Amino acid sequence: MSIIKRLWLRLNPSVKMVSFLQTNFLIVIILNSGNFFNYVFQLIIARSLSAADYGIFNALNSFSMMVIAPLGVIPFIITRYTVRLSANQLEQVKMLLWQFFQGLFLIGIALLAIGLLTLSWLKSYLHITSNIPLLITIVTAIFSLFSPILLSTLQGLHRLIAFSWVGTGATIIRVILALILVTWLGWGVNGALLTG
Repeated sequence: MSIIKRLWLRLNPSVKMVSFLQTNFLIVIILNSGNFFNYVFQLIIARSLSAADYGIFNALNSFSMMVIAPLGVIPFIITRYTVRLSANQLEQVKMLLWQFFQGLFLIGIALLAIGLLTLSWLKSYLHITSNIPLLITIVTAIFSLFSPILLSTLQGLHRLIAFSWVGTGATIIRVILALILVTWLGWGVNGALLTG
Protein backbone atom coordinates (compact mmCIF):
# COMPACT_ATOMS: atom_id res chain seq x y z
CA MET A 1 0.00 0.00 0.00
CA SER A 2 1.38 3.42 -0.94
CA ILE A 3 2.23 6.06 1.62
CA ILE A 4 -0.41 8.44 0.28
CA LYS A 5 -3.14 5.82 0.48
CA ARG A 6 -2.17 4.89 4.05
CA LEU A 7 -2.15 8.55 5.04
CA TRP A 8 -5.55 9.08 3.39
CA LEU A 9 -7.05 6.10 5.23
CA ARG A 10 -5.57 7.31 8.48
CA LEU A 11 -7.08 10.78 8.08
CA ASN A 12 -10.45 9.29 7.06
CA PRO A 13 -11.88 12.55 5.76
CA SER A 14 -15.60 13.08 5.79
CA VAL A 15 -17.58 14.17 2.76
CA LYS A 16 -17.94 17.65 4.24
CA MET A 17 -14.20 17.94 4.75
CA VAL A 18 -13.47 16.89 1.17
CA SER A 19 -16.03 19.40 -0.13
CA PHE A 20 -14.54 22.11 2.10
CA LEU A 21 -11.02 21.41 0.84
CA GLN A 22 -12.15 21.34 -2.79
CA THR A 23 -13.91 24.69 -2.38
CA ASN A 24 -10.86 26.23 -0.71
CA PHE A 25 -8.59 24.90 -3.44
CA LEU A 26 -10.89 26.36 -6.11
CA ILE A 27 -10.93 29.76 -4.37
CA VAL A 28 -7.12 29.78 -4.12
CA ILE A 29 -6.84 28.98 -7.84
CA ILE A 30 -9.32 31.70 -8.82
CA LEU A 31 -7.76 34.37 -6.61
CA ASN A 32 -4.23 33.56 -7.73
CA SER A 33 -5.30 33.74 -11.36
CA GLY A 34 -6.54 37.25 -10.51
CA ASN A 35 -3.07 38.06 -9.18
CA PHE A 36 -1.58 36.74 -12.41
CA PHE A 37 -3.82 39.05 -14.45
CA ASN A 38 -2.81 42.00 -12.23
CA TYR A 39 0.79 41.22 -13.15
CA VAL A 40 -0.12 41.01 -16.85
CA PHE A 41 -1.87 44.39 -16.54
CA GLN A 42 1.26 46.00 -15.11
CA LEU A 43 3.36 44.49 -17.90
CA ILE A 44 1.00 45.83 -20.57
CA ILE A 45 0.97 49.30 -19.05
CA ALA A 46 4.74 49.40 -18.47
CA ARG A 47 5.49 48.29 -22.03
CA SER A 48 2.92 50.59 -23.65
CA LEU A 49 3.58 53.87 -21.82
CA SER A 50 6.64 56.07 -21.88
CA ALA A 51 8.62 56.42 -18.66
CA ALA A 52 7.06 59.82 -17.94
CA ASP A 53 3.51 58.57 -18.57
CA TYR A 54 4.11 55.48 -16.45
CA GLY A 55 5.31 57.76 -13.64
CA ILE A 56 2.18 59.89 -13.99
CA PHE A 57 0.02 56.74 -13.98
CA ASN A 58 1.63 55.43 -10.78
CA ALA A 59 1.61 58.85 -9.08
CA LEU A 60 -2.10 59.30 -9.75
CA ASN A 61 -2.92 55.75 -8.67
CA SER A 62 -0.97 56.25 -5.44
CA PHE A 63 -2.69 59.57 -4.82
CA SER A 64 -6.08 57.96 -5.40
CA MET A 65 -5.26 55.19 -2.94
CA MET A 66 -4.18 57.71 -0.29
CA VAL A 67 -7.45 59.61 -0.63
CA ILE A 68 -9.62 56.49 -0.50
CA ALA A 69 -7.60 54.61 2.16
CA PRO A 70 -9.57 55.99 5.15
CA LEU A 71 -12.69 54.39 3.66
CA GLY A 72 -11.01 50.97 3.64
CA VAL A 73 -12.78 49.98 6.84
CA ILE A 74 -16.21 50.07 5.16
CA PRO A 75 -15.96 46.57 3.61
CA PHE A 76 -15.23 45.09 7.05
CA ILE A 77 -18.29 46.80 8.50
CA ILE A 78 -20.51 45.64 5.64
CA THR A 79 -19.22 42.07 5.88
CA ARG A 80 -19.76 41.99 9.63
CA TYR A 81 -23.33 43.24 9.49
CA THR A 82 -24.16 41.12 6.45
CA VAL A 83 -23.08 38.00 8.35
CA ARG A 84 -25.25 39.01 11.30
CA LEU A 85 -28.29 39.82 9.20
CA SER A 86 -28.02 37.10 6.55
CA ALA A 87 -29.32 34.31 8.77
CA ASN A 88 -32.94 35.43 8.71
CA GLN A 89 -33.15 39.09 7.70
CA LEU A 90 -32.24 39.45 4.02
CA GLU A 91 -34.47 42.51 3.69
CA GLN A 92 -32.32 44.26 6.26
CA VAL A 93 -29.21 43.33 4.25
CA LYS A 94 -30.79 45.09 1.26
CA MET A 95 -31.56 48.10 3.45
CA LEU A 96 -27.97 48.13 4.73
CA LEU A 97 -26.64 48.09 1.16
CA TRP A 98 -28.95 50.92 0.16
CA GLN A 99 -27.84 53.03 3.14
CA PHE A 100 -24.17 52.46 2.32
CA PHE A 101 -24.78 53.35 -1.34
CA GLN A 102 -26.45 56.58 -0.26
CA GLY A 103 -23.66 57.44 2.18
CA LEU A 104 -20.92 56.71 -0.33
CA PHE A 105 -22.77 58.71 -2.97
CA LEU A 106 -22.60 61.74 -0.67
CA ILE A 107 -18.92 61.08 0.03
CA GLY A 108 -18.36 60.79 -3.73
CA ILE A 109 -20.01 64.16 -4.34
CA ALA A 110 -17.83 65.71 -1.63
CA LEU A 111 -14.69 64.14 -3.14
CA LEU A 112 -15.67 65.43 -6.58
CA ALA A 113 -16.14 68.96 -5.24
CA ILE A 114 -12.83 68.86 -3.35
CA GLY A 115 -11.07 67.40 -6.38
CA LEU A 116 -12.40 70.08 -8.71
CA LEU A 117 -11.53 72.86 -6.26
CA THR A 118 -7.96 71.61 -5.82
CA LEU A 119 -7.40 70.64 -9.46
CA SER A 120 -4.90 73.39 -10.28
CA TRP A 121 -2.96 72.79 -7.05
CA LEU A 122 -2.83 69.03 -7.70
CA LYS A 123 -1.69 69.65 -11.26
CA SER A 124 1.23 71.80 -10.13
CA TYR A 125 2.08 69.55 -7.16
CA LEU A 126 2.23 66.40 -9.30
CA HIS A 127 3.90 68.24 -12.24
CA ILE A 128 1.21 67.19 -14.69
CA THR A 129 0.59 69.40 -17.71
CA SER A 130 -3.00 68.34 -18.50
CA ASN A 131 -6.17 68.33 -16.42
CA ILE A 132 -7.57 65.22 -18.13
CA PRO A 133 -5.56 62.59 -16.19
CA LEU A 134 -6.52 64.27 -12.91
CA LEU A 135 -10.20 64.39 -13.84
CA ILE A 136 -10.13 60.73 -14.87
CA THR A 137 -8.46 59.83 -11.57
CA ILE A 138 -11.05 61.75 -9.55
CA VAL A 139 -13.99 60.15 -11.37
CA THR A 140 -12.56 56.60 -11.22
CA ALA A 141 -11.77 57.07 -7.51
CA ILE A 142 -15.39 58.03 -6.90
CA PHE A 143 -16.71 55.02 -8.82
CA SER A 144 -14.27 52.73 -7.01
CA LEU A 145 -16.00 53.59 -3.74
CA PHE A 146 -18.96 51.41 -4.71
CA SER A 147 -17.32 48.11 -5.71
CA PRO A 148 -16.31 47.11 -2.15
CA ILE A 149 -19.98 47.22 -1.14
CA LEU A 150 -20.91 44.38 -3.48
CA LEU A 151 -17.76 42.37 -2.80
CA SER A 152 -18.10 42.59 0.97
CA THR A 153 -21.78 41.64 0.72
CA LEU A 154 -20.85 38.50 -1.21
CA GLN A 155 -18.24 37.74 1.42
CA GLY A 156 -20.71 38.31 4.24
CA LEU A 157 -23.26 36.02 2.59
CA HIS A 158 -20.54 33.33 2.36
CA ARG A 159 -20.66 33.34 -1.44
CA LEU A 160 -16.90 32.95 -1.58
CA ILE A 161 -16.65 31.38 -5.02
CA ALA A 162 -18.76 34.21 -6.48
CA PHE A 163 -16.60 36.68 -4.53
CA SER A 164 -13.48 35.17 -6.08
CA TRP A 165 -14.92 35.20 -9.59
CA VAL A 166 -16.05 38.83 -9.32
CA GLY A 167 -12.59 39.94 -8.17
CA THR A 168 -10.78 37.95 -10.84
CA GLY A 169 -13.32 38.93 -13.50
CA ALA A 170 -12.76 42.61 -12.73
CA THR A 171 -9.02 42.08 -13.17
CA ILE A 172 -9.51 40.27 -16.49
CA ILE A 173 -11.75 43.11 -17.72
CA ARG A 174 -9.06 45.57 -16.66
CA VAL A 175 -6.47 43.69 -18.75
CA ILE A 176 -8.79 43.65 -21.77
CA LEU A 177 -9.48 47.38 -21.39
CA ALA A 178 -5.73 48.05 -21.13
CA LEU A 179 -5.15 46.14 -24.34
CA ILE A 180 -7.91 48.07 -26.13
CA LEU A 181 -7.42 51.58 -24.72
CA VAL A 182 -3.66 51.72 -24.24
CA THR A 183 -2.15 49.30 -26.73
CA TRP A 184 -4.64 49.30 -29.60
CA LEU A 185 -6.14 52.83 -29.46
CA GLY A 186 -2.98 54.43 -28.06
CA TRP A 187 -4.68 56.65 -25.49
CA GLY A 188 -1.60 56.57 -23.27
CA VAL A 189 -1.89 57.50 -19.62
CA ASN A 190 -5.55 58.52 -20.04
CA GLY A 191 -6.45 55.06 -21.31
CA ALA A 192 -4.48 53.43 -18.50
CA LEU A 193 -6.31 55.52 -15.91
CA LEU A 194 -9.69 54.72 -17.48
CA THR A 195 -9.09 51.02 -16.80
CA GLY A 196 -9.73 51.78 -13.15
